[in-house]
Order: sequence, then structure tokens, then C-alpha cells
Amino acid sequence: MNPAQDALYRIHQFQAQRRGQSALPYDQFSARVRGTSDTDLTGLLLPPIEVRIEIIAKREPKFSLGQLCITPQAATAVPPNEVLRAVARHVAGDWGTLDEHDRQENERALGTRGRLVSSYQASNGSPFWVITDAGWATTTVLLPEDY
Repeated sequence: MNPAQDALYRIHQFQAQRRGQSALPYDQFSARVRGTSDTDLTGLLLPPIEVRIEIIAKREPKFSLGQLCITPQAATAVPPNEVLRAVARHVAGDWGTLDEHDRQENERALGTRGRLVSSYQASNGSPFWVITDAGWATTTVLLPEDY
């Protein structure tokens, strides 16, 4: 695959730049990707656990995201900056394009640690979801066909 077309590699480059570090060469990055789970990208995309990241939110988070995951199809279809923006909207309680019934279900789930679902559309037209499972241990970015 061409590194310029690899969404995960672009996220890796972005994160390395923000940390003032050099991105891994594409072949080394690809080898590391093969050694990770299809859904658990935490170790691949975030700095080591001993590094503390402080996020300044425009709105107070309404719940904990838990482990953040993305399906391979969503990582390919949705631009990385739009994934991050959608996750930020999701944790702030902006459920995207859900109908009123589903919005109310999410609001109820906030009080019971139930499943939370958001629906968004990428600038390229791809619809995608952000789902935090009941208990809030895992949040997954996925395409509807991944469900």
C-alpha cells in the first residue's frame, strides 16, 4: 500500500509530529501494525503508558470512552481528523445524526452506564458510527456494515 493512502500511517505521522518525534519508516510501521489486534489500536497510536496526555476539552466529557478502537474498514474510509472530531463529539454527548428516540435512549444510558451510539457522516460521504459499549469499557469507531 502507498503510505500516502494508509489512514493509520497518516495518524501515526500526525501523532509523531505533535510529539516532536520522527515517524517510523513505513515498513517498520507496517510490521508493527501486523503485530497488533485488528481492533485494539491503543498501543500503536498512542504514546507509551507512562506518558500522561492532557486534553483540553471545549465541553465537559459526559462519560469515559474506555479503550478506543477502530475497525480496519472505518480506518480506511474515514479521514483520521474526522475520526478524532467524531470521538470528541461523542464523548461530549453530541450524538450526530440520530433521531430523537435514539438521542433519548443515549441520555437514559448516561445514567445507567448503558450502550451509547452516535452516527456521523464523513466529508467523503461515508456514514460511520461511534459506539461505547455498556459498562463503558470500550468505544469503537465503525462503519454500519461492520456492525
